[in-house]
Amino acid sequence: MRFQLFALPALAALAEAAAISSKPSSVCTTCPVTIQNTDAAIASVMSQMSAQSPRAVLTTTTITGAPVASTAVAKMSTTAAPTTSAKPTSSAKSTSSASKTSSTSSKKRQRRAATSTSSTVVSSTPTNGACAVQPNFGYTYTPSNPAPSAFLKDSTLRSQYMSANVPTNYTWRFAGFYASQSQPGYMFYTELSAYSPTQCASICDGNAQCKGFNIYFERSPKQLPGDGCSNPAPQVNVRCAFYSTPVSEANAVNVGSWRSSFNVVITGANGYTKN
Repeated sequence: MRFQLFALPALAALAEAAAISSKPSSVCTTCPVTIQNTDAAIASVMSQMSAQSPRAVLTTTTITGAPVASTAVAKMSTTAAPTTSAKPTSSAKSTSSASKTSSTSSKKRQRRAATSTSSTVVSSTPTNGACAVQPNFGYTYTPSNPAPSAFLKDSTLRSQYMSANVPTNYTWRFAGFYASQSQPGYMFYTELSAYSPTQCASICDGNAQCKGFNIYFERSPKQLPGDGCSNPAPQVNVRCAFYSTPVSEANAVNVGSWRSSFNVVITGANGYTKN
């Protein structure tokens, strides 16, 4: 697989560079568009992030919501924890029935049971509350240097996305971008345990409306950023976002966001369009 390159001026907006890039037929009609000057591209991303920092409020990337599970993807819990006004568990009810001699004592036990049930659910729901542990979907590698710039430059991640296979019946539109898609036709996304365009393609093929997908690495927090952990340690998530419109390098413009003091950035964004 050969790659077509496009130049990126130092500190220029990555969105602008992607928008003006093209794939001349005289060069290679089947080669994905790639970034010629990766150092300049990374500098551009970090410059944009620096211009937005610091952020004291939560911001989000373009892709939102809980991931849609596939056969090889762990589900993200969306179950809300019950409040202390929830009904006691069956064991609590049994205790209450056995202690009818004291109405006041029974009510106290019920309140304690309800509070205990609520605490158990909250602790087992990792997405709730500041500093709560965030889901890991099976991808275990994390760069030894936790800095956002080191994540963007990591050679282990790069070797995976630049050597990725092209799924059958798909065209590889762009490779190795530091920005994910932001375009009409977004359908859903899923989390993967490995960087696998083939797995993304199988999900897209199972949906008649799907015309293409964007797979990428995201620098995500291990804990939910907030009071007491505004900039937690990072982990790497593999995401695959699906679209009912063909993906294009011109729409790879989402370079990341701030979540409290944690910098979410993206690397290895590859785009594939269904033939």
